[in-house]
Amino acid sequence: MSAGCVNCYAEMMAHRLQMMGQEKYKNGFDLTLHKNILNEPLQWKKPHTIFVCSMSDLFHKDVPDDFINQVMGVIKLTPQHRYQLLTKRAKETSIN
Repeated sequence: MSAGCVNCYAEMMAHRLQMMGQEKYKNGFDLTLHKNILNEPLQWKKPHTIFVCSMSDLFHKDVPDDFINQVMGVIKLTPQHRYQLLTKRAKETSIN
């Protein structure tokens, strides 16, 4: 964990949303894969901007490669959408 993670806004926000009873944040800031909504962009006809893992990092060491590949597959199948993927692990990431 880097020094930048010490005061992470996402962790504080995740705990707040957990306390508010938001289903997606029932695990607080623990790694949670939302496989049940992975294919939602396939249903949308109008272009959307999609911030993938806005409160997490898709390339976290505990995210299975299979899940990352599924996300990339949906991105590839939906060129009408604009995807935003941010990571603090750029050196550890190789996207082909």
